[in-house]
Amino acid sequence: MIGLIVIALTTEFGFRLASGLIKTSLYRRTDRQLSAPRAILCLGDSFTQGVGAATGYDWPTQLSVLIDRLTGPGEWDVVNWGVAGQNSSQVRERGESFVAEYPDRAKIVVFAAGLNNQYNFQNAPMLPPELAEGSRAMKADYLLRNVRVYHFGRRSVELLTQVKQLEDAGKAEPTQALLSVEEAAERDFLAQWIQQDIALLRRQLREHNVKIALLNYWFGCPWIDRAYAAVPPGDDLLVIDVSRFGLDVPFDMLAERFANGDDRHPNLYGYARMAEIVFTDLRRAGWLEIDG
Repeated sequence: MIGLIVIALTTEFGFRLASGLIKTSLYRRTDRQLSAPRAILCLGDSFTQGVGAATGYDWPTQLSVLIDRLTGPGEWDVVNWGVAGQNSSQVRERGESFVAEYPDRAKIVVFAAGLNNQYNFQNAPMLPPELAEGSRAMKADYLLRNVRVYHFGRRSVELLTQVKQLEDAGKAEPTQALLSVEEAAERDFLAQWIQQDIALLRRQLREHNVKIALLNYWFGCPWIDRAYAAVPPGDDLLVIDVSRFGLDVPFDMLAERFANGDDRHPNLYGYARMAEIVFTDLRRAGWLEIDG
């Protein structure tokens, strides 16, 4: 019994000691106008918006500090267009609108989306146009009528039926999953959806000579990893891996030091780690070099 207690205490001490040795830098920028001749547009959901950290400590803002240190202030703007809850189609549409409005400013787009696709089907390209902005009950009903087409499993049928009933009764939670992501067919469905959005966005970006970087989630998301792996390579494409914040340490340690509990959103230190990884990969690819 004493031996077990000693082992437990030693393990806990080692955990906290190792956790304390993990580098935790922060990058706080001073306010300035967005007026640089070139911009990095960061598209995504709450993990780009910066949910879980104080204002100014999202990863795009901390990335801008690192870039300013490299190139000097005023060479690059980093624009945070993350919106909590959005799916990959909504994120893609925001990117398309930005590039259409500012075709000469955006040089790099960082795309980080797809986690919310399991419950948010707004503007999903596989749905009929008349359902694009319809209620979740309408979307659930359509998917139920096409279960065999998509090869959805029994658990997804149960979820879709439940959401439809709750939506009709006005009692559904907006983040209640429509699909069971434990099933292979459902993961394939979500991966193909994200691939389609990336292809559409990339096509427009190529017309304006804009590069695209794909950013994943620190805790891993199988259908997103599958989607990114299937995207055709090219000089205009970079896949940036922020899984486990780039650290080879136990998951529990990462969650304690860099995240905000069960919701998995990074804290300010987690976003700093993401900014460091994005900066390193963009620099290594030569994408931050200033022409002329």
